[in-house]
Order: sequence, then structure tokens, then C-alpha cells
Amino acid sequence: MESWNKESRYRAIIWRCASQRLAISRALVANALIKLLDEPTSSLNLKSEVHIVKMLGMLVKQGKTVVVFAHRLQTLSLAHNVVHQSNR
Repeated sequence: MESWNKESRYRAIIWRCASQRLAISRALVANALIKLLDEPTSSLNLKSEVHIVKMLGMLVKQGKTVVVFAHRLQTLSLAHNVVHQSNR
């Protein structure tokens, strides 16, 4: 029974990551002037995160406005402006 639960968890993680990559891909190809992304790389591995950050940088170079909400500083590495919100 335990191995089945492990397998189910792995499948759920893989599905979540695949779904997230698909949603990000759709957002990136949509022809909108402003892209609003909430934690776009939260479930991705480092390789995928780097790829997404590069794609966001390309959008900015094309004159698109990209607003990203993120906890990971790597995701914000190409940002022109960063607003930090504190709970204090």
C-alpha cells in the first residue's frame, strides 16, 4: 500500500509541474502587452526556471510589461524594478 501512495504522489507532482509549464507557455505566447505571473516557477526545477526567466527577459526586450510575483530571487534576476513587501 505504501508504494502505491508513493507512486500516486510522484504522479501528482509530475502532473502539477507539467500543468504549470503548459500554463506558462500559454501566457508567454499570448499577444498581450502586459503579462501578470504569480509564482511562475514555484514548482519547476532549476533548468526549467532558468529557461522561463530567459523567456521573460526576451518579452521585456520586445517591449512587453511583465509583472511577476515571486519568492525566489532567481525569478526576479532580470527585473528592472523590484518591490519588496514585508509583513512587519
